[in-house]
Amino acid sequence: MTDDDAPQTQVSDIRPVDSRDFANTGMNDLVNCASYENNVKSACKILAIAGIPELMVQSGIDEVEAALRRLRRELSGVDRLRETAVRSEAIKHLQFIGLQAPAQLVSAALENQNRQEEKRGIAFPEPEPWPQVVDGSMLLDEIFGALSRFVVLPPAEIQAITLWVVHTYAVEATAICPILVVKSAEKRSGKTIVLELLHNLVFRPLPTSNITASSLFRAIERYKPTLLQDEACTFLYHNDELRGIFNSGHRRSSSFVIRTVGENFEPVVFNTFGPKAIAQIGSPHETILDRGIIIEMRRKKPNERTERLRSDRTFEDFRHLRRKTARWSKDNIERLSDCEPLIPESLNDRAQDSWRPLLAISELAGERWAEYGRACAVKLSERKSEISKRTLLLADIRAIFQNVQVSRMASTDICGHLVENEASPWPEWKDGKPMTVRQLAQMLEPLAIRPKQLRMGEMNVRGYELVDFSDSFARYLPDFPADE
Repeated sequence: MTDDDAPQTQVSDIRPVDSRDFANTGMNDLVNCASYENNVKSACKILAIAGIPELMVQSGIDEVEAALRRLRRELSGVDRLRETAVRSEAIKHLQFIGLQAPAQLVSAALENQNRQEEKRGIAFPEPEPWPQVVDGSMLLDEIFGALSRFVVLPPAEIQAITLWVVHTYAVEATAICPILVVKSAEKRSGKTIVLELLHNLVFRPLPTSNITASSLFRAIERYKPTLLQDEACTFLYHNDELRGIFNSGHRRSSSFVIRTVGENFEPVVFNTFGPKAIAQIGSPHETILDRGIIIEMRRKKPNERTERLRSDRTFEDFRHLRRKTARWSKDNIERLSDCEPLIPESLNDRAQDSWRPLLAISELAGERWAEYGRACAVKLSERKSEISKRTLLLADIRAIFQNVQVSRMASTDICGHLVENEASPWPEWKDGKPMTVRQLAQMLEPLAIRPKQLRMGEMNVRGYELVDFSDSFARYLPDFPADE
């Protein structure tokens, strides 16, 4: 059917209506509504000002159009819930007075309003590239120095963060985006400071605390930002969909989610590829750990000093670093895309993928930074392997206590159960030999879990109580309920 064939709204099509019927619709309440807060547009006031309740059967189409245009103006700045309520009442009244396709008329009237709402999206300050050619080695030195002013970390960790910052400006040159994981065993270890530094250094920073999954993949699709997620132990552990989006953004070829949109529920592909950094207490979920570069934070010692981060000054203080990074990335984007960096063979396949874009940056910056990059890749990957095995140990110990149904066990008994699991690393833990009581204690020591003297029957033995593991179970095993 063509537009000419479509039914037109004519005054003659509008059926007569008794004014007494109008009173039964409840629309008089909208006209007479006078109860609303100061400076807040209530739904009834918006409708009354627009003149929607005054439209009657005798109203011409021009009057209807004028009222809908007024309605659009009055809805400017109104939250989505109130807009939906107003839209619903306007449609009901237009339908009541006999207009055909009232929902289409209201939608057409508010379309421009919604487009204006879309224009008020997230604004990212785009750094103007530095006017002169930037030396890569000097740039990395400057970023390293800026980070070192505010956090206490070993050089390898700061070097990794430095390379990751530059990586956020050169994502189009790579097929992999490693997740930067900033973790600590306890609070007040500097994680939030690191995220704030990243916010002032990376390309298009977007903090995502409390974000919903649907908002997250739409934000990635539209803005191509660098996501900064604090308190990930809370938001990602208990939200499989959010964690799935973070995981899917690691490899470009599989970085997408499919969701249905619109009234017809059309399937649409949303891109999720891009740099992401998370901060949390405890180890991340295994799926994120496997895709991540791990930065281990510790509390400062009394004799360790750093500068206090001034949020009101840092963004402007780092402006020159953002501009230089933008210029270097722009000048080297093709070289980064073609670069095949030397990757340490000790890294497993996933670690090699994750470190490749960072090692390409370090190689193009010169031999000194190339050596830094390879060294910190080895060091941080070894630590990630250790973290992963410690998490596996906790999971296996939890399973042992659940199977045996006791509240305490001797160290020798725990080791005996561990080495019975042939699919685990414990039967050949070191030099092909089973894990010993001493090695078990060494693995648990960083978690502040230590063996104690236990009275079991007629004997005193060294062992552990189940309660000793509760805190670590809650922190490191995502499906273990945390204490309130």
